[in-house]
Amino acid sequence: MNSSQSKTLVVPPQSYKSIGTKSEKFLQDFYRQGLTTPCRIPILEIVNDWPEFEEQTGFQLVAEELPPGVLGRTDFVNNLITIPPETCVAAKNGDGRARFTIAHEVGHVWLHNVFFKGCILENRILTANRACMKTYEDPDWQAEAFASALLMPSTTMATAISNGLSIADMQMLFQVSYKAAIKRTEIMKKFT
Repeated sequence: MNSSQSKTLVVPPQSYKSIGTKSEKFLQDFYRQGLTTPCRIPILEIVNDWPEFEEQTGFQLVAEELPPGVLGRTDFVNNLITIPPETCVAAKNGDGRARFTIAHEVGHVWLHNVFFKGCILENRILTANRACMKTYEDPDWQAEAFASALLMPSTTMATAISNGLSIADMQMLFQVSYKAAIKRTEIMKKFT
């Protein structure tokens, strides 16, 4: 089954702008300097080492093997973010893709926790084929948008763009993948 035919959960729609605002709230709560200074957001440290994250969200990060092709998992019943051990090591070593995976799972927690907890309590979960749903109702699209806005906040990206930083410079500065830096730059230019 290809990804466009796979079933996924449907969540309330959110725009890039609303998701960006929620990523800014995350940074206000956990890493304020990320909103004013272009820098690497210490996402692994926030989730794994800072007790404030668990206190505020109720979620813990666990490093455990996942099935092939699964990069991360957010468990809303047990309040766990599961990331394969090799991804945690790669993120600790500054690998942009691994850092993005962790930020993506944090996005599920930050954007979807209350919604999914309500669905679980009421035993109501709506699924749809990805090909038939609106993009902005896809929880993975929302988590990707959150991860992008979290690791490359709009305020500091605007500064980097106006200072003429290259994509490679932004990749190094924010410790993200080249692909993520390109996509975020395109989004910033489109919506600003």
